[in-house]
Amino acid sequence: QKKVDEQTQDLSNKVKDLEEARRKENDMIDIMGHELRTPATIVKMNIGMMNDWYKKIEDYIKDVSVAGDYAKYSHRIKESIENEIKIINVLLASAKLEGNRLELYKAPISPIKAIELGIGGQKSIAEAKCLNLMFEKPLDIDNFPLVYADKGRFQEIIDNLLSNAIKYTEQGSVSVSISHDNEFVKISISDTGKGIAKEDLPNLGRKFYRTNQYLNDGSDGSTQLVRPGGTGLGLFVVFGLVKAHGGEMKVE
Repeated sequence: QKKVDEQTQDLSNKVKDLEEARRKENDMIDIMGHELRTPATIVKMNIGMMNDWYKKIEDYIKDVSVAGDYAKYSHRIKESIENEIKIINVLLASAKLEGNRLELYKAPISPIKAIELGIGGQKSIAEAKCLNLMFEKPLDIDNFPLVYADKGRFQEIIDNLLSNAIKYTEQGSVSVSISHDNEFVKISISDTGKGIAKEDLPNLGRKFYRTNQYLNDGSDGSTQLVRPGGTGLGLFVVFGLVKAHGGEMKVE
């Protein structure tokens, strides 16, 4: 009887775990649907506006306000398409990492150039939030060693960490520093954001993990709503890519 009771309890625990996994999967499907749908909707709306403007552009192109609006709509479309592509790339990378199907094409590359390219790509976003985005260049920058890595994946790591730092920093700065020893290059990205609770640190890098996943519905507090914004896959991919390169992540 004791053995039966233990097996029954074990089965009950497994059922609960499965239900929890399904709930999380459904929640993330909702979030990803929102994340993918929003930029696509913006593109659709702005294309419609641009088509209307296009009919008048020859007559009004000398009007500065009209030209400015046209540029604004074009910029919105470009940003939305780029966001869509980023989400899709993260989903694809996540699937490849989980299925051990990731292929790395390693070659000697410059980590300095990767950082400078990443900062250049995030500069306008940081400026819009009035954040100081800094690269603390090493003293031996002209002779800094190359790293053996997949160029595209390495850039993906840098871009994702910079984007996260800027996203969760409301004021102050985001800074990048780099150093090396005889074997490894160390890249540090720090920010003045609100940070993360110490108890949440061990969960970073888990698939679909996000801090403060739920919000109360604002009434009696009994109903929880999934907090929008982000899929929880970005750091999962970053941790996986760093590990695949033979490196390691440290978070404080």
